[in-house]
Amino acid sequence: MNVWGTVASGRVTEEGVLIESIEAASSDGALSLVIYEGTTVLDYEGNPPRLIELEPVAPPDAPPETCIIGQAFDIQPGCTFDPPLELRVSFNPEALSDGVSDEDLVIAYYDQHGQEWVMLPCEVDTEAHKVTALIGHSTTYAILGRVSPPPAATPAGGLSPGAWAGIGIGLLALVGVSLWLIMRRRGGDVGQGSP
Repeated sequence: MNVWGTVASGRVTEEGVLIESIEAASSDGALSLVIYEGTTVLDYEGNPPRLIELEPVAPPDAPPETCIIGQAFDIQPGCTFDPPLELRVSFNPEALSDGVSDEDLVIAYYDQHGQEWVMLPCEVDTEAHKVTALIGHSTTYAILGRVSPPPAATPAGGLSPGAWAGIGIGLLALVGVSLWLIMRRRGGDVGQGSP
């Protein structure tokens, strides 16, 4: 297995079953794969691959209301992992876009047939800044961040419509009380005619 230049190997049967677990991580620790003992690894022709490589790639566009965090990568050759292998990807919390929370990060793969990103169930370690998912096949993977919509703009003066309504009602009450006081000083209670 070659993870961005870091090579790890393990023994595999002719049927593609790992005899021992293999863990490989990039030299910077940003990306790691763990294939556990007993996992069957086969290419799309049903043969054990000689080498699994992870390479950085330019990803397809992220879906609406998401953004790609960090570097997307491709796992080659096309193969399956049964049971799924463990993929861990690090992220830089200071590089997150506005509106993206580290708690909302997911690992996703690009489905070539459906031409869409598919988000995987993940575990996010906000202290170690890592996202972990189980993957069952090779393709393009990336961390996606859900972008929260910006807060709704407030009308002029920075007040909400409800606050403006309250101010309007208060002004009407003030005008009503003022008129009542003026009428009372001029000759009597409001609503009573002159004698």
